[in-house]
Amino acid sequence: MTARLRILMETVPDTDVVASMLPAFRADHPNVAVEVEAMHYDDMRGPTLASLRAGEPELDLVILDNPWVDGLVGAGQLEPLDERIAGTPGVDWDGYYPTLRPAAEIGGRIWGVPFYTWTPGLVYRRDLWETAGLSAPGSLDELAAAAKALTTPEQAGMAMQPRAGYDLCEEFGSWLFAAGGAIQDGAGRVVLDSAAARHALAVYVDVHASAAPPGSLEWAFDDSMRALAEGAAAAAVNCNWAVPWLNSRGGPAPELAGRFALAPIPGGASVLGVWYWAIPANARDKEAAWAFISWIAANERERVARGGAPVTGGALTDPGAWADGLDPDAYYRPFDALHAGARPLVVGPNAEDVIVAVGEELHPAVAGGVSVDEAVTRAARRAEALLAD
Repeated sequence: MTARLRILMETVPDTDVVASMLPAFRADHPNVAVEVEAMHYDDMRGPTLASLRAGEPELDLVILDNPWVDGLVGAGQLEPLDERIAGTPGVDWDGYYPTLRPAAEIGGRIWGVPFYTWTPGLVYRRDLWETAGLSAPGSLDELAAAAKALTTPEQAGMAMQPRAGYDLCEEFGSWLFAAGGAIQDGAGRVVLDSAAARHALAVYVDVHASAAPPGSLEWAFDDSMRALAEGAAAAAVNCNWAVPWLNSRGGPAPELAGRFALAPIPGGASVLGVWYWAIPANARDKEAAWAFISWIAANERERVARGGAPVTGGALTDPGAWADGLDPDAYYRPFDALHAGARPLVVGPNAEDVIVAVGEELHPAVAGGVSVDEAVTRAARRAEALLAD
C-alpha cells in the first residue's frame, strides 16, 4: 500500500529544489508518494496550523518557520524527533550549522530538522558597488550612505519591504541588530523601547524616503526581490537564498546573472531565519514522514548542488556540493559569516504574533503618519502585552 504525504510549502526556490528531487526519492521509496503544494507564506500558515490542531489532519509532514516552533511545542502539537535522529545514520544533528539548532531544541528534546535558511543579509549588485568604489558596509550609517550614493533617476539604491506586519519587522530586524538593538534581551524581556531602536527606525525611514523605489510603501519581500531581478535596485536586505536564485542560469535575472553577491549585516548579528521539517503529533503515518525527512537530510549535498541554501557545515564547506557556476565568494563564504552571529528576532510562544504586531506599529512612521519615537513606544508595548499572555 502506498503512503501519501502532502506538504504545504512556500513559493521559494528551495521548494522548487525539493520538488525536483521527488523522482529520486520515489525511486528509493516506491511505497511513499510525496505531493508538494507551493503557496505564498501568507497562505500556508493558516492551513498548516489548522491541520496540526485537527482531529482528522490533512498533513502528516509539515515545514515550520522558526518563530512558530516554541508555541507548537508548548501546545503539544509536534512529535519529538531526537530518538529518530539518534537512530538514523544519515541525519547528524551535530553536523547542522550551530545557530540553526537551538530554535528546535526545546525542553531537552529536538522538534524539527533544518530544511533551509532565509536569514537575511545584504543582497547587492557587486558590479554597481565596485564601480562606485563601495565595499560591504561596516555600520548601519555606512549602509544608508551607500544606498543613497547608488540612487539614480533610473535605479533605487535600496529595494525595501515596508508592508505593515511581518514583512516590515522581518527587514527592520536587521537594521535594529546593526544599530545594536533588539526586541528582547537574553532573558526574553522586551527591550525594544531603546535609543538603538529609534536610531535604526530613523535610518530606515530616511533610506526609504530617499533611496527606495517610488511607490514601494506597501512592498513585501517578493516585491523587493523583483526589483533586484529587474535591475531597478542596487541592493536589498533580504533572504540570503536570493543570491543563488538571482545568479542562476535560466533564473529571474538572465541579463544580470552572476552580478549579485551576499554580505553580512553590519555589526555581526543577523536575524535567524530557518525552516524545519517536522512531524505533527496527530500525523497518521509518522514512519512515512520520517522516511522523507531523513532522505532529504541525507541528500543535503545534492539539494545544495541544485541551488538550495545549505544547513550543514559539510555542505557549506564542500566545493563539490556547491551549485555549479556560483561564485563561493559571492555566496557560500559570506553565508558562513552571516550565520555565525544569527539569532532569533523574537522567542516565545507568541513570537510570530509579536513580529507581526511590531511591523504594524512601525509602519505609520515609515508612511510619515507618526513620529519614530511614538512608533517604537507603541511597538514595544504591544510586544510586551503579547509575550505576557
